[in-house]
Parts: sequence; structure tokens; C-alpha cells
Amino acid sequence: MNFEHLPLSENWLDFTRVTPIEEAISTVENAFTEWSNPLNYLAKSRFGFQGVYYFLNYVPKNYYKAIRTQEILTLPHHIIDIIRTTFGINSAFVFITNDNKKSNSIHSKSIGNILSILKPAAISTNFALPIFVQISKSEYATLSGFSLCNGIHTIYTSRMDFQMTPPFENIQSIQKTFLSTQQNAQMDIQKDFNVSFRLKLKLNEDPFIGHEEVHYQNVKFYSFMANDPIQRFYLTCDFNNLQKSQKNPAEISLTNYNVFDASNVCVSVKRISSIYHKANTHTFTDWMLRCCKLQSWQSLTPSSPSTSAKGQIMSLFKKCEEANADLSEKSIVKAAPANSLLIKLIELLVNSSVKSNFAAIWKEFVKELRRRSDHHEFLPGVGRDGPDLDNCLIYQKLEMLNVCIKVTNEQNNSSLPEKDEQKSKNPEKSDKLLLDGTPMIFPATQTAPFRTEDQILNSELLLEKNADDVRQKAMLQSDQLKSDMSAFKHVNPTAQFEDFIYWYSPSDFDPKEKKLSTRMSTTDNVWRELWDSAKPDPYGKVLFDPVAQSELALDFLESLAPAELFGDLVPVLLAAAYFDAKEIANTKINAHQKAIELIEDQLKLFHAEVELINDTVSFSGYVDLTSKICTSIEEAMLAVHSASSLLMKFNGNINAVNQLMEYGIYFIHTKEELNALNQLFETIKIDLKNPHIKYVHAKHYILTGFTNNGKDRLCQRLSVSDFIDRVIVASSFQERI
Repeated sequence: MNFEHLPLSENWLDFTRVTPIEEAISTVENAFTEWSNPLNYLAKSRFGFQGVYYFLNYVPKNYYKAIRTQEILTLPHHIIDIIRTTFGINSAFVFITNDNKKSNSIHSKSIGNILSILKPAAISTNFALPIFVQISKSEYATLSGFSLCNGIHTIYTSRMDFQMTPPFENIQSIQKTFLSTQQNAQMDIQKDFNVSFRLKLKLNEDPFIGHEEVHYQNVKFYSFMANDPIQRFYLTCDFNNLQKSQKNPAEISLTNYNVFDASNVCVSVKRISSIYHKANTHTFTDWMLRCCKLQSWQSLTPSSPSTSAKGQIMSLFKKCEEANADLSEKSIVKAAPANSLLIKLIELLVNSSVKSNFAAIWKEFVKELRRRSDHHEFLPGVGRDGPDLDNCLIYQKLEMLNVCIKVTNEQNNSSLPEKDEQKSKNPEKSDKLLLDGTPMIFPATQTAPFRTEDQILNSELLLEKNADDVRQKAMLQSDQLKSDMSAFKHVNPTAQFEDFIYWYSPSDFDPKEKKLSTRMSTTDNVWRELWDSAKPDPYGKVLFDPVAQSELALDFLESLAPAELFGDLVPVLLAAAYFDAKEIANTKINAHQKAIELIEDQLKLFHAEVELINDTVSFSGYVDLTSKICTSIEEAMLAVHSASSLLMKFNGNINAVNQLMEYGIYFIHTKEELNALNQLFETIKIDLKNPHIKYVHAKHYILTGFTNNGKDRLCQRLSVSDFIDRVIVASSFQERI
């Protein structure tokens, strides 16, 4: 008989080849071995079987997909959070998905093959973490899984039912659901299980109107919120060991409960995003662009005088007079002080509905300025000590008008001869002596004239033009000096030029040698020329003419073109928003403090940008910058209004507001906090002792029990998550391998 001769290696070929399932198990074993030591980050591995690739996804301990606890307590929407919630998994775990980008879930027909790979790999590597497989995306939250630990086999199963189910009213209704969906639920739920119950109330915006329409509103020219930003609440209440208070566990009611008996009460909030309205600051910037080429207000001003605008201006002045507010708080940007007339005016202007109203209000404002100036009536909400260069030019002009009124009133209340006589009777003598030995008398001099920023700039430009002519430059600056010389000559009739220098510029005179300094001794010295021409006069040339200066200020304001006015008012607009935000903010609320700091940063940014781009940027670029700053202020104010809404709802509980704004969740700890919560729900007509079913967002029932199997104590867990429109039923059962 002839036999085919084969090499010895070929006889063992079938034994050296790795089957597809063995290769898959080996790959999974490598991943499980690596993950046996706890990781603190998400990890992923991949294995293939029957032409399909699957992902092993490692989820570390206490990791949630939801960013905040608030999202976990409301409605889990990611598979990671669903696994943790429905099965009570607090440890690390692994869940399996396929490599299909359109659907990560695995078809139910493939589950047997997947488990035939996972279980041997887990046994060989002693991998003890729970392992889950998501089955078919069309059956979302349908899961199958297991864990092997110390000879105990735990089986996990869950499914989601989208059919409308009757509400669970007692333990028996839950038991019926389990018996119909879970074949392993063989225990007597009524006798062997402890029942815990988590109630989630979802409160939408409709209930928050309340019986007296009590809700938060805020309409500002820089932040328009006609609706309450906090209109959605989730209240989570845990009830543990419900059987202890019942003689018959089967009759435990799941509808007639008292929230105040809960072992844990937690509140979470959700801000609504549909509260934005276009703030009037955006209308203001739109008008800036549309009016940038207009040279006058004629095309915008109504043909007939606006009685409404006049009434608004009269009311504005009256309110400022009655307030008599402190004007010491300056703005971050170059604008006007808090509570000032200009700050109040900008709000009136921005809130005007159309450009013609804006123009009419401005025209009436300037008319009232002229009327008050003519009648020597002070402008309320404006400083009276002269222009402050830290403020914007328009406010400086208002300050100039007030100081002109002040000087005019002082002049009208006392005549020059009387003042001259009074000074003559009470000369201010000094220890210094004139060259002839007569005691020197210090004269009363005129104060430097008040000037606004543009006037100072014009003077500087004039001096720059004459920079090469030292003599002409000195003469341009001589009015104050010559006035002081005249006053000195008047009270010291025998004085010489050296005496004046001794008083006015002591460093230029040596009293021992009685000699002038070198610069004062030259023959062409301008000071000596002015001395020789100065006449003895207690006042000399009047340095400040209030009538002329007030007319200049009024002419400036009356002749402002629309683009000039809009541009000059932008810093005032931003300052007004900042001052108002500070006024409504509570410094004890962290969200308020952060919002104010953000607004301050935006104003500093605006100030720096304006300084940087001054005279180098187009008007449209200036408008764009303004619009961006206004938008940033609006965004910051959302946090302010949200916190204010919470403060009102939680009866002034600062701690609750800070927790909710920071984390979106607040745990009730004290009886006082629970009472405050009760007041909130009384306002919105919610009976916490028996909430109406329409406000119930979710109910989560957890039943846990233990069975004794010889020396083993095996845990059984049943869970029902009722989300009104769908139900997730989950179970975990332990058995000895």
C-alpha cells in the first residue's frame, strides 16, 4: 500500500493556526490585562470578528459624560450616564460599540458572538469590572452585560419601552412590570426588597407666572430681557426604605408623597436661551452708521416742536434736581460721573424709539441749557467747580456752563468797589520787605481762567506755531502774569521789579545780595517789559469772562453734527451701562461680581483701543468696536439677571444662588432652606405634598434585596426609570459560578 509522504511540520499546521474567535479573545485579553490596574482617563481598544470591528471603551471611576451634576440628575442622554443611573454603577466599567460611524450600537443577533469572546477573556485575565453591550440604536438604552468577581457572576439587562404606560401607583405595579420584562425576577419584591424612590419634578416656564404673575423681568437700554431667564427648574427628591413606614409593603403609595419627608432634596436649574431681545444699544450703533454723513440735525428734526421731547427733558431736569446726587464717582472711560445729568440723558436718548425722537430730545436739551444759562440757573447733576479734564468734552462744556453761572451770580451779589475797599482795610502783610524797607503786602490775584480740553488744545497749537519766536510765545502766555503784576503794584505802590520777582519767583532773586538771577537780568527780558507796561490795578485785565465762555459752550453744543454727537456719547453710553449694572449687582453673589469685573475689563479695553486708534480709524471701525463692547456687556448681564432672578425666587438665599450659578445644582441642607423652597413653589402654585402629574418629569424607582445562597449573600437590583413618554427597565442579578 502506498502512503503519501508529508513533512512533519505540515501534520501540525492546523494546530498552529489561530482561529478568528481565538484571535479576538487574545486581543480582548490584552486590553483587559492593561485595564486591570485602575485608570483615571478614558481608554479605547479594538478587536475584529467576522469582518466587523468593535471598540472596547474603558470608562474610569466616577466619570460621567454629562459636564455637570445638574445634567446627570435631570435626564441622562448618553449611554455612559444611562449605565450609571439605571444600574447604579459607581466603579469603572467597559462598554462595547462597533466601528460603524453611523451607529455605534450592536445588532441583537451579534450579542451571543460578542459575549462568547468577552466572557472567556474576562475569566482568563480575572477582569472584574462590569462589561456592557449596547444593543441596536433603534432600541436605545437596551443593554446586556456581565461582571465576574470572586466567583460571583452578575448579569445586567435593560430595555426601553416607548409605549405610553400607566403611572406606577404602588409596589405591585412595579413588580408586574418586572415580571413581564425580566425572566430572572423570581424574588418576592414585597417581602425581600427595600424600595427607594427618586422623584424628579420638571417645572417649565408656564407655572412661573404664578397667581400674581410674580416673575423676574428686566428691561434696560443695554440689556433687554422681557422674560425671566430662569424658568426651568428640576427638583430631585430621594425617598429611602419606604417599607419601614408601611405595614403592608404592597400598598406603598407612589403618588401620595410628601417632598418634605425626602432624605435628600436637590434643586437644579436651566437657563433658557430664548429671552434675548435686541437691546437699544444696538439701535444706537445703527443710527451712528446711518447719520455719519449728516452735517446737521435739520433732516431729522420734526417739522413741529415735539411736546413729548420737551416734557421728557423737563422731567429729566426735575428728577436730577430732586435727587441732588453725589457726583464723586468717576467712570473707567472718559465720560461723566455716576448719577450726573449726562448719564441720565444718554439713557433717555438711547431709549428714544426713532432717530427723529433722538434729535428732538437733544434739541430740547440744548434749549433748556440756554434758558438756564440766560436765567443763571444751575444745571442739576453737573459739577460747579469748572471743567474736569477726566470727563468727556460734552460734560466739560456742561461744567463750564455751571461755573459761568456760579461766577456770574457771585459778581452780581457783590460789587468791585466793595471788594476793593475790603481788601484795602485788611491787607495781607508778610515778613518780607521791599527794597525801600517797606513791609511787602501779598495781593489778591485772579484765579487761572477755566478752560475745557479743546480750548487748552487750541492754545497749545497756537504756541506750537510760535515755538521759534520765544518772545511772541511768552507774550501769548502773559495774561495771568500781567494781571498779577498789576495787583502787586496796586498794594505795593513803591515796589520795583526786583520786589515782584522776590515774591513771585523767589529762586530768581538773592535777598542778601538784592540781585536778580541771570535770566531775569537780561535787557530784553519779557517779564521786565510786562512790569513796565502793567498799571496799578487790583484786578487788571479780567481773565475769565463768564458771559463769553458760556456762549462758547452753548455754541459748541448747538453746532454738534450728528456723527460728532454720537461719537462723543459712546463713552457716556458705556459708562451709564456700567454704573447701572453696579447699582443692581449684589457684591455677595459671585456671578454678579464676575459680571461687573467683565464689564470693567470691556470698558478698559475700549479706553485702550480708543487711545490706540485715535485719529487713525474710520468711523465705521469705531462703530464696530462700540457694537462689540455692547454685546459683551449684554452677555455679562445675563448672569446678573439670572442670579437676581434666583435671589428673588429663593427668598434672598445667597448661598443657594451662588451654588446654582456656579454648579447649576443646590442640595437642600437645612429646614430654613426647605422652607424657602416651599415659598417658591407656593408662588408658582405647586403643591409639594402632591405635585400634579403634568409637572413630574421623571420617576426613578430602585428596589434592592439580598438572597442567601449557602454562605453567599447575593445582591439583586431592580430599577424603573419612568420618563412619562418612555420607561427604562433595568435589572442586575448575582449568582455563584
